[in-house]
Amino acid sequence: MDYQCGFKGFNAKKIKTILPIKEEKYAFDTELIIKGLKAGFKIKEIPVEWQEKPGSKMNVFKHGFQMFFSLLKLKFRSN
Repeated sequence: MDYQCGFKGFNAKKIKTILPIKEEKYAFDTELIIKGLKAGFKIKEIPVEWQEKPGSKMNVFKHGFQMFFSLLKLKFRSN
């Protein structure tokens, strides 16, 4: 499952039960999934077509470290 895919759908009443989401960058999706699972949401994967765009500006090391530290924050916040 690709949690980082920006395409998501929710039941409007249910999503309100887990808001607000505190993360703003790469761990936003992860926090959303964690809170949803803890609230008993059912998660269904729906296939989407992906077309890679050349010339990505993403820096794997920089963004990887940002994601790692965001996940650590989520871990400590959820305990």
